Amino acid sequence: MRNTFEFDETANPDQLHFYECRDAIAGFTGGFGNGKTAVLGLAAITVASQYEGARVLVGRATRPKLEDSTKKELLKWVPHDWISKWPTEKRNDLTFKHTGSAIEFRHVRQEGKAKGEEQSNLLSATYDMVCLDQLDDPEFSFKDFADLIGRLRGTARYIGDDPSMPTVGPQFLRFTANPTRNWLFREVVGPYFTYTKSGLITPKLLINKSTRLPIVRVFNAPSAANKKHTGEQYVERMEAVFRGSMGARYISGDWSAYEGLVYPEYNESVHTVNHASLVGYIEKGLSNDSLGVVEGYDFGQVSPSCYLLAFYNELGDVFIADGFYEAQMQVPKQAKRIKEIRNKWRIVPTDRIYADPDLFKSKHATATKVGESVAQLFADAGIDLQRGASDIAAGIEKVSTYLSVDDMHRHPITNNYGAPRLFVSSNLAFWNNEIVDYYWNRNIAGENVDKPRDTNDHAMDCTKYLLTKRGKVVGALRKHAKMLHPSVFQWTEQEESSRQLLPRHR
Repeated sequence: MRNTFEFDETANPDQLHFYECRDAIAGFTGGFGNGKTAVLGLAAITVASQYEGARVLVGRATRPKLEDSTKKELLKWVPHDWISKWPTEKRNDLTFKHTGSAIEFRHVRQEGKAKGEEQSNLLSATYDMVCLDQLDDPEFSFKDFADLIGRLRGTARYIGDDPSMPTVGPQFLRFTANPTRNWLFREVVGPYFTYTKSGLITPKLLINKSTRLPIVRVFNAPSAANKKHTGEQYVERMEAVFRGSMGARYISGDWSAYEGLVYPEYNESVHTVNHASLVGYIEKGLSNDSLGVVEGYDFGQVSPSCYLLAFYNELGDVFIADGFYEAQMQVPKQAKRIKEIRNKWRIVPTDRIYADPDLFKSKHATATKVGESVAQLFADAGIDLQRGASDIAAGIEKVSTYLSVDDMHRHPITNNYGAPRLFVSSNLAFWNNEIVDYYWNRNIAGENVDKPRDTNDHAMDCTKYLLTKRGKVVGALRKHAKMLHPSVFQWTEQEESSRQLLPRHR
């Protein structure tokens, strides 16, 4: 008996749209049980049955996951009379009778001869289509993704009757995933969601350089979208077990719902500003002398050093416009980079750079100088540092107030209401990469503690130092440096001869 798969365009439209997608790269993501693996298998079967001599790779992280889930689901939907050769223990391929095409089942990691050694099991071959199930699994890496993109060089001839399909190839990469915060979010999914929400083209967005349009599409659906196949009870059980951020991720398919993030207020589509637009705003502000300059720095030897150049306006908005994030760079070279960035923006800061107070301790040495501090090494290179705020909790609280969206605050560039007070250039991908992966530490019971993880936090520390002298944001109000003169509140009329001019205030 042949199984028949039916798309539900009303309840689960994204599943159908993923199947019909003709973009080079497409993903179907979201909640558990939303039909990801099934539609991935259908996409592979469709290409293998409609292209002559095509090679289709179906990959999964480990062999058990491949055999018990992905492969079993695909075989459930392929008509038996279409197949000439079935997978065996020695040959894990599925050959189609009428087209000569093959679906090759592969897992990414296999154990090597040495104990604990692992190596990639994705063959160095040319493929017409690559289908990766659960690309969020930890065994997958960005290198696997990139390498397989390079292997999509197949030229199989299309013999079907759908004019929307490429005549050769089709050179598609298809993947499924549950919401995660690893490389998949940073490199592929996150930039795409930012583009769809704001139109912002960030450096990591996968685009066609000539058309400036994305070559990737991501379709996302909740668990309930597929309840026609999984049943009402499945979703109800999920809702009883998965609560809070876990429910938002694994039931609703929300990529932004992550428990333990230090800055859950951050949203790339809200806080990131197109670099060209930011440059225009800053250049105009500098020309009419309405912007101030502030800099932050965090030192690293083996780990990256981070420098940030920011500007601020009279309304309290802060714009992180430039900087660097690089490991194993000597102090003289870093000082030179800072000077180059300042020259690029044609600025001469009147204040010193806010940096980690630890850099002023005399404990670092060079080949010719013993016991000099990092701050002194920078001073010798013509860059002056000053102590930034070192309190972690207070610094995080302050940054959070700048990230929070204020419904009564206008965006300084778009002029729309509902804006934060911290904005970051779209060119600073390293800043975005850190903040979306910046979590609170956990104790032995798995509970968050009031201290962030001490890894990959250099840009975040640098931001904290940068805001050292900036006041906290309180709603739509600002703290003014000068108070209004008491006579402003006096309504008693005075004689003309006794009137005095009030001092100007801001």
